[in-house]
Amino acid sequence: MTSYRIGFDVGGTFTDSVVINEETSEIGIAKVLTTPEDPSLGVLSGVKTLLENNAVPPAAVSKAVTGGTTLITNALIERKGAHTALITSKGFRDILELGREARYDIYDLFLRMPEPFVPRNLRMEVTERILKDGSVLEALDEEEVHSRIDQLIEEKIESIAICLMHAYINSAHERRIGEMVRKRMPDVSVTLSSDVIPEIREYERTSTTVANAYVQPLTDRHFRKLADGLADLGIKGELFLMQSNGGIVTANTAREFPIKLTESGPAAGALAAVFYGQHVDLQNLISFDMGGTTAKACIIDEGQPTRTTDFEVARVHRFKKGSGLPIKISVIDMIEIGAGGGSIAYIDDMGLLKVGPKSAGAVPGPTCYGRDGTEPTVTDADLVLGFLDPDYFLGGTMVLDKEAAEKAIHDKIAKPLGISTLEAARGIHEIVNQNMATAAKIHVAEHGKDPRNYAMVAFGGAGPVHVRGVAKRLYVNIIVSPLAAGVMSAVGLLTAPPAVDFVRSYITRLENIDWSKLAVMYEEMKEKGLATLQEAGIAPEDVFFTQTADMRYAGQGYEIEVPVPNGKLSASTVDELRNSFYQTYEALFDRKVSDVPVEAVNWRLTASGPAPEAEMNVHTSEVQNLDAALKGSRQVYYPDVEDFLAASVYDHYKLYPGAEFSGPAIVEQRESTTVLGPGDSVRVDPYLNLIIELKGAAS
Repeated sequence: MTSYRIGFDVGGTFTDSVVINEETSEIGIAKVLTTPEDPSLGVLSGVKTLLENNAVPPAAVSKAVTGGTTLITNALIERKGAHTALITSKGFRDILELGREARYDIYDLFLRMPEPFVPRNLRMEVTERILKDGSVLEALDEEEVHSRIDQLIEEKIESIAICLMHAYINSAHERRIGEMVRKRMPDVSVTLSSDVIPEIREYERTSTTVANAYVQPLTDRHFRKLADGLADLGIKGELFLMQSNGGIVTANTAREFPIKLTESGPAAGALAAVFYGQHVDLQNLISFDMGGTTAKACIIDEGQPTRTTDFEVARVHRFKKGSGLPIKISVIDMIEIGAGGGSIAYIDDMGLLKVGPKSAGAVPGPTCYGRDGTEPTVTDADLVLGFLDPDYFLGGTMVLDKEAAEKAIHDKIAKPLGISTLEAARGIHEIVNQNMATAAKIHVAEHGKDPRNYAMVAFGGAGPVHVRGVAKRLYVNIIVSPLAAGVMSAVGLLTAPPAVDFVRSYITRLENIDWSKLAVMYEEMKEKGLATLQEAGIAPEDVFFTQTADMRYAGQGYEIEVPVPNGKLSASTVDELRNSFYQTYEALFDRKVSDVPVEAVNWRLTASGPAPEAEMNVHTSEVQNLDAALKGSRQVYYPDVEDFLAASVYDHYKLYPGAEFSGPAIVEQRESTTVLGPGDSVRVDPYLNLIIELKGAAS
């Protein structure tokens, strides 16, 4: 029997599913509306539709079902997690509110900081103290711990975070408290900071531990329900989940450390861009993922997405850095912009037209969806401008109401501003493009890069519609619009290797490293990595390790992640470590200082298995006639010429490798639409991806 694998991605508006034939590399896709009240319902509905539409027997899905989810992010943003408590060292009860005592907006007189996930009355202090070298200054008062547990039992706590001073270097007290809690409260979830993030910096470590505890009961129920639902469909493949770092893990590991899945969907999109880039021979890319709620951009250098460990959740102002709660996990580094198909257009108090970040989401959705939405959105504007065919949205399974879109834009935007409906729609389209381009430009510049040296890969339901306007503003001239662009994040899930990250804090100047101590730390991380990947079915001989370290100049407050040689480190590698730091620092800041000591703070290890075999299906066509793919033409408004033009409309599925044509043109897929402007040229590669060369760039 032919074997299949499935990937699913739960987005803010749609849930995408992809099935791949292991023998032929052919894929089938399905797209259904997300079910915010219970995301597993949308997943199971999408998978069922996927199997039925592609005539795939459920039992043939025997390898894996891999998912990306917004469940954790939404639970944190909407504060729908568990009734959670914190046990911490005496004197550190208020660390969640003290934070770094930094203001994310120094000019805001009414500044609001994010509320901690644990209220003050549920933060319990215990007597104990471990010093920064791991020695015990004051033993754990177990009687006091029992007293705290009594209080938590009375409060009917569902989950407990345990985070003690310097537990990253000596976890004995944390583990003892964990044992005592589990014995007396066996039905309560327990999260130890020494398991989630054994890393220095008390505020960030506590915040991450609490966030993990906050979402753990919810995700445990969700993943169990999802696994049971897939089994009920007759699927034999094991459930895997995508982590924020781009690696996949078993559902068991995901249930233990759900906070590491916070950015699983966007991470899958970045990996998909890498996958497509390899096939079109482009190693330096900017991935541009625009869905129904947000847009994401990620830099891909030499075929690898950039990563970071600085991340925030539950921001008071979603797109203001510093207004959220810090989460110290490894994530694929990307900029998130409040710009999606469902982003709502409005007039602010100054009488100016603004777009987003508030979104109509899946419920009610844009006005044109006909689901009781009344606010004008980006999708409504795209429909009015002619970019979208109202009768071919989702391949014709969902008819859009153009008149309703025009009315919403006229009533809420055009009439108050005293302009035409067309001008208002154009304004919405142009503003959202400018917002995305500005954010992407800043993101690229912060990494010391020049966007002109990159191509863009556009995906998501709205990505190929808007990429032209964004790319021209970035002076990017090459765009890749893939086949199946609308479900590309789900495709990325099928290309991801199993991978887990570990970190240990050991602060030392390079010349003073205790090499035997460092060797023990790395050996412990490797053993955990092997055990975790073996649970996922990876043989020990197939596990690959990558080592990095967080380093800084002595006296600096923050670090940068630096590659270090794989394998055992020794005194002979000091110069190599120092030079690696210099090179990384200079690449970021265009300078280096050679006469200041360098110190390491954290030592990191990634354990990964082989990526699943995945190839794009090479297409052949006996009919190589462009007219056969031509569906007709329609009037499309192009802002750069300030007029409607007759654009040729092509069926993406009827194009053939080697086909070439120029804009103005529209290329339609069931899940997305690619827009070509006047003078833009396109060629179709062997995989039916569109390789677009833009005519000029914006000034």
